[in-house]
This record gives sequence, C-alpha cells and structure tokens, in this order.
Amino acid sequence: MRRQRGFTLIEMMVAMAIFALIGVAAYSVFNQVSLADRSSQEASKRLAEVQQAMLTIERDMTQLSSRQVRFPNGDKQSEVLAGKHFFLDSEDDGILFTRRGWQNPSAMLPRSEIQLAAYRLEKGELIKQYYFYPDPEVGVEPQRQVLLTGVEELKIRYYDGENWQDNWAASELPQAIAITLKLKDYGEIVRRFATPSKGRGKAKEDS
Repeated sequence: MRRQRGFTLIEMMVAMAIFALIGVAAYSVFNQVSLADRSSQEASKRLAEVQQAMLTIERDMTQLSSRQVRFPNGDKQSEVLAGKHFFLDSEDDGILFTRRGWQNPSAMLPRSEIQLAAYRLEKGELIKQYYFYPDPEVGVEPQRQVLLTGVEELKIRYYDGENWQDNWAASELPQAIAITLKLKDYGEIVRRFATPSKGRGKAKEDS
C-alpha cells in the first residue's frame, strides 16, 4: 500500500502566502469599492445641498415684495430692496429684502407671512438671515440659516430695465437679479431671476 504524503513546511508556507495575497487583494478591492461608494454618497449629498440652496434663493427672489425694508438699526427707508458690496458685514456682496408667500396656514405659527431677510457671505458660508416679522424691534436678533458651505464668492447684480448694476437702493424693485456663487468644488454658478416688478421686461445678458 502506498503511504499518504503530507504537506511539507515549504508547501504550507507557500499556501499561506497565497491565501494572504488573496486576502490582501480582496480587502483592497473591498476598500476601493467602499471608498467609491462613500465618495458617491458625499457627491450626491453635496449636489442636494446646492440644489436646495438654489431653490431657496429662487423662491425668495421670485416672491420679492415692494414693501419698504427696515434696516437692522430700526430705520425704515424708502428702499424696497438694498444691496451692495460688504453690505450687512458680508465678506462679499450682501442684500436685504422682504418677500411674500411665507406660508403660515391659519396663523398657526407666531410669525408673519411677510419675511424680512438678507443674504451675506461669512467664513465661506452663504448665510440667510431672517426675522419672524417684517418690522422687528431694535435689538431683536435675526434667525440664521446656512444655505451653503464652501462658498468663495457671492456676487449680486441688479437689472434696471436697461443695464446691470452692482448696487441697488431704490423705491422700486429691479426687473431682474443675477446671483453668482463661486464654490470650491463646482466653480461658478450663475442664476438670473425675474422679479415681480411692475416694469419688468426681458433682461439682457451682462455687458
């Protein structure tokens, strides 16, 4: 009878090395798949954040009110919208406005349906500040909402029916508003919004 031969030490070491290589390769593939999945999830989350921010801006800009704005110091001016560079301590452009359509069915919440709000850039974040009432008392702090992170620039321009302006302080709304956001990951995003102004016409492209 032929005697059965067992594995030699060298054969066992070779087999263990092969299994180890297979294990390393499998882990590497699994790790790459996990990283790709995580990266995909983060990209999807970021895209959703950008889309939500732009939706909020669109809702605000298309429901602007011709109501005179009240400045944070309590002064009520003739302007229905105010915007300029470094306005409201923004690190870039800033804008102050009132908007309608802030739904409050049956007045269930202790706030108005007209919202006094502002956009400003602070430490790379696009901030929306707003008050529960359009004529807040002096000293009342606004609510803060971070619309978007990773913002490098905020540029706002105003169309008066003939030309685009960098600043706005008038007793009527501009016919259109162009908002440019420069994001670290997406680059420049430019959106133009027609406002509910009385003399609204077709806004021409930037000159």
